Amino acid sequence: MSGNLIAVRGTTVEVPRHDGVPLHVAPEIVHHFDTHFAGFADRTSFQDRALLTHRIDVVLTRVAVEVEVALQRATGDAWSDLWGWGPGGMGPSVGGDTFPIARAEILEFPARLRNELHTTWSDWLGDIDAEMALAGVGADDLAERPDTLALANGSLLFVRSVRVHHAFLGQNVGARVLAHALWVLSRAPGDLAMLVARPSPHPLQGASELDVSGLVRYCERIGFTRAWPDEPVTATSAVLLFAMPGKRPLRFSGLGTLGGDDGW
Repeated sequence: MSGNLIAVRGTTVEVPRHDGVPLHVAPEIVHHFDTHFAGFADRTSFQDRALLTHRIDVVLTRVAVEVEVALQRATGDAWSDLWGWGPGGMGPSVGGDTFPIARAEILEFPARLRNELHTTWSDWLGDIDAEMALAGVGADDLAERPDTLALANGSLLFVRSVRVHHAFLGQNVGARVLAHALWVLSRAPGDLAMLVARPSPHPLQGASELDVSGLVRYCERIGFTRAWPDEPVTATSAVLLFAMPGKRPLRFSGLGTLGGDDGW
């Protein structure tokens, strides 16, 4: 197993402490999925929306933190210290005894449903927003390539966002939750995962060609491929990348494949 792979299964995160003493805790994964229709669904219900919205949260539980404090004979109130960092844009805790540290949101569009709608991917997704329109064009293109067999079955899994609490940056938490999410959601060899690398939307942070290029290189390093590699990357680029998790997992160890093997 190559040493440059990011381990996922059985891993921990380092909890920031005010006293500087590291505390390593195993997180938990909470998977929410949602769909909404105005009445009983028919084919027209899906013409401008995803069938399912998946939200995968990585959380620390109060029990797990306190157990590690006891095992490591640490001092202080690690749980209160953790909340001292604030929610970090992750939203409120789930049930009051969990602390969210990362979140991936993925939209699912089954290929079977697209066939039943008798439409193209670009027509189906183009009515949602500009990002989805770009994904639709890419999906039509990739589905026509004989070397991919993309969307011959399975689903288009569009990664809408991956967010990490600022106190846990630099630990590959975002990459790990993305790899976990695509492994869990992939059910067929034709599954196509897509994301758009784009300039930062933060008005104070700005964006540059280096920002977008760096994000593209990071996505490629973990197993994504540019849909159109010959197109230049500029400061305003929105770069479409894809992976096929049902055929080849992302570059992470410990997840396994559809066949149940250990993967990389």
